[in-house]
Amino acid sequence: MDNSTLGRPKHPSNPKAIWCEHCEVWCRSESAFVHHKQGRKHLQPKMTVDIAYKRLFGYTMLNDLEQEKQWKDLIKKCLQETRIMKLDAKSSGRNNNKQKTTYNSVLTSPGTKRGATASAKVLLFYKYVYIENLDDLHEWQKSLGLLLNLNGRIRIGKEGINGTVCGSKTSILLYIEAMKFHVVWKSFFNDIDFKESNNNISSNAFSNFWVRQCKEIVVMGQDPDLITAKNGGVHLNPTDFHDQIVSTFNNTDKNGDKATTAALLDVRNLYESAIGTMKGAIRLPTRHFSEFPKIADQLIKEHSLKNKNVYMYCTGGIRCERASAYLKSKGVKNCFQLKG
Repeated sequence: MDNSTLGRPKHPSNPKAIWCEHCEVWCRSESAFVHHKQGRKHLQPKMTVDIAYKRLFGYTMLNDLEQEKQWKDLIKKCLQETRIMKLDAKSSGRNNNKQKTTYNSVLTSPGTKRGATASAKVLLFYKYVYIENLDDLHEWQKSLGLLLNLNGRIRIGKEGINGTVCGSKTSILLYIEAMKFHVVWKSFFNDIDFKESNNNISSNAFSNFWVRQCKEIVVMGQDPDLITAKNGGVHLNPTDFHDQIVSTFNNTDKNGDKATTAALLDVRNLYESAIGTMKGAIRLPTRHFSEFPKIADQLIKEHSLKNKNVYMYCTGGIRCERASAYLKSKGVKNCFQLKG
């Protein structure tokens, strides 16, 4: 069997190797290829644009034909990127000591010069929302990671979802679209504030991908049925947050001294706030968020937080949601958190 006459790719080091277009894997010889075709893996349906479309969005057909075409064009591009990565990884693995191919590695495709790179994105998101059917969400999220060739971590629980994933620009865009427009899950996730950034390192930001069902989507060590985000503090946009802090901290008492009617908490861990913090903020001596309740109990007494307006901020806002709820459960009535 001649690869060249059949239009199949040529393996760089093994002329007898045969590329299975259906499964997108190398077989070391013709006999191995025949054996592979008789196996169960090869008999599984090949991933097509229509199968991927239904897996992403839950629709077989959308009334908006223009939108459907845009999504299917993105899916086609994503599947092509995945195929190229698999082909490149299988071809170069033996020659490069099985070095992992990532989105920042060299990729080649028809019409693309060797040396071009696929731009990689890192996506952060969370939402506190009650989810009953965790098993279905778990399977759907795992299927998205596999389909879109994502790396990262996603924690889901009855209180919501918290994730950080990395992938190509096309994959990340499709993931966001799926979260916002899936026929079932859009009612849960269509208003999530997704935060994107470029992955500027030479390797993938994560070595693998997993989805886990957890009691808490960010671990504070408190029962999420008792300390819930819905009982958290008032969300303030950056402008209002700044204005209130400036106004409150500039207040003076009868003697002209600065009034101590407010406190600013940096809810990040100590190694994070060490990089930089807001002027006048109280840095928490925590290494893990699970230490927050114990530290918060001390701060309430030491700084008389029950009689103050407490302003707080963290990374992305997810910790402040339940941190403010915990403070309120301890009698701190006026809690405000930086939105986002």
